Amino acid sequence: MKKYTLIGHPLGHSMSPFIHSELFKLSGIEAEYDCTDIAAEDFLKKAEGLRSLNGYNVTIPYKLDIIPCLDVLDESAKRYKSVNCVHNNNEKAIGYNTDCDGFLMSVKAKSLALSERVLIIGCGHETGIHNCIECLIRIEAGCRVQDGKVAQRTFSFAWISDTHLGASANAEDDFIQAIEDINMMD
Repeated sequence: MKKYTLIGHPLGHSMSPFIHSELFKLSGIEAEYDCTDIAAEDFLKKAEGLRSLNGYNVTIPYKLDIIPCLDVLDESAKRYKSVNCVHNNNEKAIGYNTDCDGFLMSVKAKSLALSERVLIIGCGHETGIHNCIECLIRIEAGCRVQDGKVAQRTFSFAWISDTHLGASANAEDDFIQAIEDINMMD
């Protein structure tokens, strides 16, 4: 039987075991999926043990911390400098980023245009989500980055956190993306 887990902290809210177990059943795959809540002080010790699994998902706060523990990064993980999915294959731990694909699929499903004014609210940069969304918007909208901010004539970019306030949504913003993970942290 294949074994998978979700790593992060805290994980008490996670629906991942239920969702993945149901998906495995529907797909006829014999696999177990659970949560592995890892405290920060135990991360490096426990990360090595994850190689015994077939794979695992990564959530806050370890999407950046897991990178040095991996053997190979897929192009998506290299591009976005964040990992949310790891496949252990032939003694190699391979890191992927599927967050961006999911975000982009949602945008396309709603026929939203990333080439218009966009306001990004949140401090998801703490776990790499900010990097992902910023890169996606640059790629899709053809924006250029200067000093960590996205700049283009018809494109607005703002990052709001508890230490950086001042941007707000207005009628000129065509698309608003909230990437707030601070409420999930201890």
